Amino acid sequence: MFTNIWRYRPRADVRGLQLFVPDVPKISLDRVADAVRLANLPITDDFRDAMHHFHNPPPAAPHDSPPTCGLHDEDVMVLLQRGLVRPIERAEVRNWVRCFSVPETSKNRRRFIAHPQSQNEATFNAGPRLASIDDLRQGIIDYNFGAVGDVKACFQHFALPLAAQPFFAFVVDSVPSSPAYALTTIPTGSRWSPSVAHTFT
Repeated sequence: MFTNIWRYRPRADVRGLQLFVPDVPKISLDRVADAVRLANLPITDDFRDAMHHFHNPPPAAPHDSPPTCGLHDEDVMVLLQRGLVRPIERAEVRNWVRCFSVPETSKNRRRFIAHPQSQNEATFNAGPRLASIDDLRQGIIDYNFGAVGDVKACFQHFALPLAAQPFFAFVVDSVPSSPAYALTTIPTGSRWSPSVAHTFT
């Protein structure tokens, strides 16, 4: 009799793993665009579209109940201390995001993830597409250089405009009395975040 061994694969034990939230400097999206212009580099359509998205998130009514959150109160305290979230009144919330953490057991820590699922779905057809190898090669030929960069905790460097923050809110518990929080930096799981990070690096 065949046994599906994958059913019994042990899951990573996240107990005791601290949420990894480094203290990094924040930069506004407008400053990123200014830096690109000062460097005389072209601003891509993907970056321009990402800027528009984060300044004008698609209108969406919050779900009847917020999505399940995979964070603990202790995690939220760390996010507050690092300035990655701020308290927000529920009446101000324009849309919810799903927040959780993923284990990095080899590094003995967990990483914070914010996934704006409804926004990703609303912008699916308009979202950026990854460049092909031929496109990348031609870009290097056209501009006579190529560069690869990496920035620690990359998405957490880029501040969300204050007016856009209510579109990226979450609660730890779904009960009505549970406090709500808004992201202050671009979300890890947004389809538009890589365009900002790639332009900056």
